[in-house]
Amino acid sequence: GLVAGRAARRYSVRAVVSGGLAAVGVALAALTTLSQSTGYPILGAALLVVGIGAGFSFTVTADVILSSVPKDQAGAASAVSETAYELGAALGIALLGSIVTGVYRGFTAPPGTPAAARESLGAAVEASTTMPAPTATAMLTAARDSFTHGLHLASGAGAAVLLATALAAWFLLKGQKLEGAA
Repeated sequence: GLVAGRAARRYSVRAVVSGGLAAVGVALAALTTLSQSTGYPILGAALLVVGIGAGFSFTVTADVILSSVPKDQAGAASAVSETAYELGAALGIALLGSIVTGVYRGFTAPPGTPAAARESLGAAVEASTTMPAPTATAMLTAARDSFTHGLHLASGAGAAVLLATALAAWFLLKGQKLEGAA
């Protein structure tokens, strides 16, 4: 009973964190296969897996962090954990966003494309309203293709990092137990 429960809890910490991170990584890898014609249900399913995997892994990670320090230091540990999470999220968004932006800005545009069209997909759509129809269509097609390619590369990079992190967590959490776990 009690020993089996503790063993299951130790296993679940390792499995949930690693599994959650792996689920997010696999979902991001799946996003690299999507195209402009992919429907919302498939995209929504992939993003749902990202949310569930992240939720499980971050919740259990917080428990592991808080259980690893004395109770009188729990506030400080929680603050450090939250700060690290926020910093990691900001750096991840900046890095992956830079990949998307760098790829997007390099799209091959037809002659007469305003420079502003390279700033964002929204700017390209806006710029297209002042261009001749065939040129606007060619520019928008190139911009959309480039943006999609950037998303694929960023998703692939994120997937690789998360799958490597899942593997590292599997080994680093070996034998991890939570104090007071039943």
